[in-house]
Amino acid sequence: MNLVNGEILNAKECDGILDELEHHILNTLSKDRLSTEMVIAACDKAATNLDEAEYIRVLTEIGIDESLSKSYINEFRQSFSKESLLYRMKAELGDTFSESATFNSMHENFTVTNRILPLGVLLHIAAGNADGLPAFSVLEGLLSGNINDLSLLEADGMVISRCGLVNDRDRSCC
Repeated sequence: MNLVNGEILNAKECDGILDELEHHILNTLSKDRLSTEMVIAACDKAATNLDEAEYIRVLTEIGIDESLSKSYINEFRQSFSKESLLYRMKAELGDTFSESATFNSMHENFTVTNRILPLGVLLHIAAGNADGLPAFSVLEGLLSGNINDLSLLEADGMVISRCGLVNDRDRSCC
């Protein structure tokens, strides 16, 4: 599956996107990034509004046991909740993860400003044996303000998603 600008494309259609990938990335980098608070709110809404019956049906159709499906859904709800994400952000990045912190250094003529900055573009190559991990990997990239390119692998090792740039700055995928 190739998700590009919110549309599912076949591999041939996606080749044109790959040719323009650098342009898409540079265009995205020129825009304001999503706020951490907006990403957290969207995750919390998804976790809260999840249609459990529908996802259990889909998961069992692809061969995941119903009890394991319920466990996955509960884990998703807990991991993507606002409380959990805020806790992780504070534990990993400190209390000022969304703002700059300025303090005086030991030398009276200098002040230091500490700020969390994104790396820019992250490439995630998802393992085929770790259910749910690709979504969480991209989420962490979004929370830290990065552009995320996700490549999903099929069980036999064939790449089935060759372009899946999650373009968090203009709130679409390219």
